[in-house]
Amino acid sequence: MQKQPSLPIEHHLVIDVGANDGFQGSHSFNLIQLGWTAALVEPDPQACREIRDNVVRRGLSGAERRVVVCNVAATEETDGEAELFVKGWRRTGSSLRKPDAKTYPINVRTASVTTLLRNIEQELKARGLLETFPVEPGVLSLDTEGFDFEVLRGCIDQGLRPCYILAEEREDPDRYYELLTPLGYECLAYFDADLIFYRAPTGQIN
Repeated sequence: MQKQPSLPIEHHLVIDVGANDGFQGSHSFNLIQLGWTAALVEPDPQACREIRDNVVRRGLSGAERRVVVCNVAATEETDGEAELFVKGWRRTGSSLRKPDAKTYPINVRTASVTTLLRNIEQELKARGLLETFPVEPGVLSLDTEGFDFEVLRGCIDQGLRPCYILAEEREDPDRYYELLTPLGYECLAYFDADLIFYRAPTGQIN
């Protein structure tokens, strides 16, 4: 990503879906340090409390205003409730899909992509951070433990065209290429199941 042109300030929004504790392995923390606005989406209430300790209350300049924390599980279409399977004290890797590892379920709220984006937009507007939701946010990071593609597809269906898309896919990476390549994205990297796609902001496309 460092080899790509810098993004103009109007694209300095990161949407981190599956933010865990906001720090360990985070794709958004360093951007928040650099002054970006962020929407951190995490269904686990305990992890959300850790986000507030690690990010919002950490003393990062303006983070309390710039960082929106959404305590919901993002889904492609469904608003309601679901079981989230968590791994005891190690809260990373929680999933709506029951894994093979020893876990226990907790009930969490779910929000469709449509609802989630609307709520993020309303909160950012209420804080005076934007007038309209950007079609091309700088980064969309997905780490939902099994539902990255569905959430991404929902975002694309809503007209979102993030400059960078980060996702995890072990079983069928080709579907990402099939979805994103016709929209002008190129794959910058695919390693250890991590995918990075990039599309230049409209103003930078030659």
